[in-house]
Amino acid sequence: MKGNVLKLRKGHALCMALLAIAAAGTLLLKAPLWAQEDPVDPCHFEGRHVGWFASLGTFSLASTEDIEAIVGESSLDREGKAVKPIQIRGMAGRGRATGIGETVYWLDTSRPVASGIRAKLRGQEFPAVHEMGFHLFLTTEALPGQIFRSINPAVMVNNNSMSFPPKPGSRYVLKNVVEFEDVNDPGFVVARIVSNHNQYLGSGRLGISRRHEN
Repeated sequence: MKGNVLKLRKGHALCMALLAIAAAGTLLLKAPLWAQEDPVDPCHFEGRHVGWFASLGTFSLASTEDIEAIVGESSLDREGKAVKPIQIRGMAGRGRATGIGETVYWLDTSRPVASGIRAKLRGQEFPAVHEMGFHLFLTTEALPGQIFRSINPAVMVNNNSMSFPPKPGSRYVLKNVVEFEDVNDPGFVVARIVSNHNQYLGSGRLGISRRHEN
């Protein structure tokens, strides 16, 4: 694969967890064949994250974000159901919440997480379970100069996906609590995202920037 297809202008930094997909073994092919070299148009989402910072307390963050991905070739799993791997190539979002101010988050490309679509029935691709997983960096206005990274990946799921790219209005929820550590003082949980609900709005770029390169 050629370079990093997501080139978001350097600027802000990251923040909390949202969209995305974790490793369910049956979702991935051991040696996926990528059906496309270029990503699909960036997917535009909006959502709400509920979480907690050790030094700031709880928050409820409304955000928007972009996700870019490439799609692999379809195959059949051991149950004879269609599976299609998805590689998240870029993600960044921004939101604001009382008590923490503006928060920005983006993809940690050094720690890829399995993502994909798995049909619910044999002989047809949809309906399907669509999972997106990723590790994240994040920053928040209330804690200037600090960068946080996810300890465990965020996993977003749509349990009744009817197409890919998804149809506008498709909803995704966070499967797991996501914990964060300070990149300069690792090993301690300093923040959590405990729930997240997102809605797909359509394709298009938000121009959200990231500051941290890895």
